[in-house]
Amino acid sequence: MNTRSSSGVNSKATAASLVVGIIGALIMGTGMSIIMTEIGAMLGTALSYGLGIGLGVIGIILVCLAYPVYNYIIKKERARIVSEIIRLTDELIK
Repeated sequence: MNTRSSSGVNSKATAASLVVGIIGALIMGTGMSIIMTEIGAMLGTALSYGLGIGLGVIGIILVCLAYPVYNYIIKKERARIVSEIIRLTDELIK
């Protein structure tokens, strides 16, 4: 039994969602660092809060998008391989 196709679908979706989530977490962490460290003091209070909160919100949005990205890629890849699955099923039935 060849499970390579479904494994490939899951691994592509997992990799893409991990990339989106990790990038989002790094951006969110950068925003937190700007607010809570000396970088914020050098920039000034208003600028550091604005920049830090802005980056934090962008990071949170990206982290929240990781799961929809996973679902989108799963659906797209499954639709792509459905003809191959049907062909193999028909071949096994004969």
